Amino acid sequence: MPETPSKIEEYGFDHSRLTKEALQDFLRKKGIQFGASLKKPALVLAVERFCVHACMRRGEMDQSYRTPGFDPKDLTIAKIRQILSLHGLQYTSTMTKEEAVQLFDDHAHLFTDETIDQVCASKNGV
Repeated sequence: MPETPSKIEEYGFDHSRLTKEALQDFLRKKGIQFGASLKKPALVLAVERFCVHACMRRGEMDQSYRTPGFDPKDLTIAKIRQILSLHGLQYTSTMTKEEAVQLFDDHAHLFTDETIDQVCASKNGV
């Protein structure tokens, strides 16, 4: 029986609210190696990337963002960051919602069925 994901692993969880120590503990428990000198923003990105890929593999991620004309302003910044991460886009964990929406809009053409299929086929996710 598969392990039930923790709240931290849910789609839309705001990982930037966690402490640096909590982020490090999560990565250690998942067996993900990281440099001891990583600062909190880099740890947030690593945790978000791991979690969004896990959500995709479990089929728990809302796919409505792939609909033509979708307005990302309706999403939380955490969900926007996770979508960006899923598609391998670089962003900062400290960006504003307006910046996240702009980055989403600039790259919406990447959110195709082929791209999603490639992400789902990924074994690691991180």
